[in-house]
Amino acid sequence: MTGNHSLIDQLQGADARLFPAANAGDLVSLLQRVRRDLKLEPPDDFMEFLRHSNGLLVNGLMLYGTEARRIDDAEMPELVEINLQRRSYRDDLGDVLQLGEIDDDIVGFVPADRHYWRIERISGERQEKFDNLQALLTRLVLRG
Repeated sequence: MTGNHSLIDQLQGADARLFPAANAGDLVSLLQRVRRDLKLEPPDDFMEFLRHSNGLLVNGLMLYGTEARRIDDAEMPELVEINLQRRSYRDDLGDVLQLGEIDDDIVGFVPADRHYWRIERISGERQEKFDNLQALLTRLVLRG
């Protein structure tokens, strides 16, 4: 992701809840588990983002990290576990790496087309496409 510090600075300016960076071991483990358990390849810019913030909460958007968290009265699931859980009852999302959620939608990455998507949670319809994580965050959070 280009301009990581700029993006992090912008998110902080938007009152985002950023978490401590994931360490190298956690990132390697996450990468291995995504490949082994989900048979998908995570996007490089998302993995790079986790090096700066291991998850994100801002303006209704939640991006998962390498570990589950309890935040106030809400649960933030761990990335691989939530994907496995949803796959157990959602066959239509097997080609999507679900990275987070916003409002009533899923935020996912489709390795086959190398795009991020905002996906309607109930129908599974792909609503909005983004070329990279920065474009997604700019549109959904920073309102660019």
